[in-house]
Formats: sequence, structure tokens, C-alpha cells
Amino acid sequence: MREASTGASHAKRRTSTEDGELKYLDKITKSEEGLSFEQELAKYLTWPGGGYPGYVKAELFQGLENSPKSAESAKKLEPYMIEEAWPTFTHTAEENRVLASTGADIEKYALEMRDKFISGDVPFSEWDKYVDTIEKMGLEEYMKIKEQALERYEKN
Repeated sequence: MREASTGASHAKRRTSTEDGELKYLDKITKSEEGLSFEQELAKYLTWPGGGYPGYVKAELFQGLENSPKSAESAKKLEPYMIEEAWPTFTHTAEENRVLASTGADIEKYALEMRDKFISGDVPFSEWDKYVDTIEKMGLEEYMKIKEQALERYEKN
């Protein structure tokens, strides 16, 4: 058997059998703390889920994401998958200063208003007011920072 490491932490959590099949180590599948497989695995992964749809390889995942129902659901979602998932962009010190203040305010306001528009708490007749408000908050500068970060990412 050989041990395999994946993910940012590079912790040993998989091993392969004689026929090359990957399987999780006993410390994951037989938690000494009585945790479920997913709870134990979450100690070693930064991503036991995610913010955007993604694909996983069945041979690497042995939890619920590899169940027949999950595979069936994934097939239905396939036409709607995003073409490219971006990582979190890196920003300069000055960009981070702006994002920590103005950016945080814009993101909070956008999320709150999204929820209010969806729930009907704010009618869509208020859309122009929303756009005016977010523009006055500094949306142009915010978007410029995000565009510059995207350009840096695309160069690498």
C-alpha cells in the first residue's frame, strides 16, 4: 500500500490497496472520536463543499458526493456549470485597504438588497434607487480593483 496526499494541508488521509484503488485511512473512516465520515474528513479539508458548483472524481471521493443520487443530480446540472472557476484574487496593500472598507460596505449592501429583491421586501421598481446608491458607495473604484486583480490573475 502507498499513502496519497491531496489538498492544501497535505495531510496523509488516503492509502491505495494492492489493486491501486484509493481509500481513506482508518483514522478517517473509523473516527476515534465517534465522528461521522464527513465530520472527520472536514478536519483535513479546506473544502468539504464550496461556493460554486464543481466536479469531483468518483475515484477520489467516497462520501455522499459519490452516491448515485449525487451523480444523477450532477448530470442534470451539467448544462449550467460555470466554464471557469476563479480562485480568490490577490490584491495590493492599497486595494486591500479600499476593499476592507468601501468594498465590505458594497458587498454587504449588495447581498442585503439581493435578498430583499428576491423575497419581495423591496419591489423591483426600486432597482434604479439601488443602482444609484451602490454607485455612490464607490462601485466604480471597487470594480476597477476587481478588474485589475483579474488582469493580474490572467497574466499568470
